[in-house]
Amino acid sequence: MTAPAHVAACCTSAPFESNYTPKGVYETISDLPVYFVGEKGKPAIMVAYDIFGLTPNSLQFADTLATHGFRVAVPDYYHGNPWVKVPIVMEELFAHLGKHAPTEAVHRDSRLIAAHLRSEGASKVGAVGQCWGGKIVCELAAMDDVVDAVASVHPAQITEAVVSAIKVPVAFLPSKDEPDFLPFFELLSKKPFGPRNIHHRFDNMPHGWTGARANYDNPENVKASQEASEILANFFKANL
Repeated sequence: MTAPAHVAACCTSAPFESNYTPKGVYETISDLPVYFVGEKGKPAIMVAYDIFGLTPNSLQFADTLATHGFRVAVPDYYHGNPWVKVPIVMEELFAHLGKHAPTEAVHRDSRLIAAHLRSEGASKVGAVGQCWGGKIVCELAAMDDVVDAVASVHPAQITEAVVSAIKVPVAFLPSKDEPDFLPFFELLSKKPFGPRNIHHRFDNMPHGWTGARANYDNPENVKASQEASEILANFFKANL
């Protein structure tokens, strides 16, 4: 039941260029740059994006989430060093992540921002992950007192071991390029929070359609991105 270590489409497609102007602001928390959008004190969502970092396309999706009544935080997990090469050579990518965004540091940064959001008045904190970030948020969901619900959108590197450790409600939104996530959804249905989980497959969308690879000049991408944001908004309103 273990999914492939990576999604083939993730290795070959480049980010779409965008002229979008993000609506939020950057602040530095400790030494971590963070993009914030939405009203302080509202239910909060952290966003862990794909390997290309804080692209305008990814921030556009964060801005859309904020319009549903959330405080959204997007940490610069790569500290100014996102991945930029396509096609992707996995060995090079993993070496880059190990240098600029090692898992332990990403978890630490996530705990820092979750605590900051709670200090602003958020009673609960969720997390949305895209591609690489889809695994990160599932790992956060296995920890105590970090997040209260997570969503994994066109995720990569998800395995049965990662899913089995999840302790909070989860939403899976795979694209047509990801493996079948229903076995993972069924595994989580046996957890105490099972009825609160959701699964919605976007069979008409490619990997990355809400992240750096989102093509907002394509009406179908726009429609699917809006649908995804509404699904996530309803999920988080029910769980935060």
